[in-house]
Amino acid sequence: MNISQGFGCTPSSNTGSINKFSSRLDWLQGTVNLFPTRFERLLGELTEIFIDTFAPDAGYWFSGRSFDHHRVSDRGARVAWNILENGYIDAWFMLPAKFLSGCDRTDTLIHFIAILNQISFKPTRIDLAIDDFTKSLTWQHFDSAYDAGHAHGFRECGLSTSKKERQQNGFTFYMGSKRSEKLYRFYDKSKESNGEIDAFRLEAQFRDEWSRSVWSILSAAKHSKQLHRAIVNSVCSPINFYQESVIEGTNILERTYLDWWEDFKKLVQAEGITLCCGRVKTSIESTMQWVEEQVETSLAMIENYLDRTSGSFFDWFMARLENGRKRLTSIHVNKVESAYLNWTPPVDVCF
Repeated sequence: MNISQGFGCTPSSNTGSINKFSSRLDWLQGTVNLFPTRFERLLGELTEIFIDTFAPDAGYWFSGRSFDHHRVSDRGARVAWNILENGYIDAWFMLPAKFLSGCDRTDTLIHFIAILNQISFKPTRIDLAIDDFTKSLTWQHFDSAYDAGHAHGFRECGLSTSKKERQQNGFTFYMGSKRSEKLYRFYDKSKESNGEIDAFRLEAQFRDEWSRSVWSILSAAKHSKQLHRAIVNSVCSPINFYQESVIEGTNILERTYLDWWEDFKKLVQAEGITLCCGRVKTSIESTMQWVEEQVETSLAMIENYLDRTSGSFFDWFMARLENGRKRLTSIHVNKVESAYLNWTPPVDVCF
């Protein structure tokens, strides 16, 4: 892959870079519904473009679906399908990084994306990665920002406790939930690639609605620089790192963006983009959802315990609520006020 003008235009190559960074498409997964002859042609295009060979395998079960037909490539790609009553092929594809690395020309990859759009490919997972060869970004940057309340775009983070991941990647720092549609990993690619790629990697995994939004951004790229920008913008835009404070004498929140994150975005030439993923949730709505998903069961357990020990769950709960009111700051009050002023009945918008 030729790299020009400082751009890391290696979206599907794992051959390293002499530049400061590179970007790549690292995983592509989705479904398509095709007439049999067009499906066979697509299998041929996969073999030709990514220089790999598919062989028949036994039936396959994935994410609650059973497939009667299944092929696996030498580099780990999977294609599984069923034949519908109308004769069409209902197919599922999983193309991992090792398979995608077979395409060493960005223009060819862009052509493949165009082919998938022509046949109404529906992505269900897309992984994008940025390799930082300067290693200026560290997992401590993300961790300290989260501890200080300056991390935005994910609710949880931390180093992996998996012994296997530590052995393979040196470290893996997760941002987001593994069950969510948006998950980030930051790790030492040099260790994971046995020194082939001497870089720290920031990797974003998008599923379902997020993957469809990212796919529309990738599909708009017409040449290598545009594809690079589509990748880095899609990785950098959903998360941010800034400090919020109330301007003295006003109710206005001021944001101060953290220098290390702004420097990284300048390095990779990332710009903010809009990803359409449903109605915007205000901060207070996200807090309510977290209570519903994470706290309800705990409250029921406490109620059950207090009922058995002759305690009053209502009194205990009201005491907790009163303590919470005392700890409210002007930032909390402003967030509630902002959510109320901007409240509208649920509609689809972009963020």
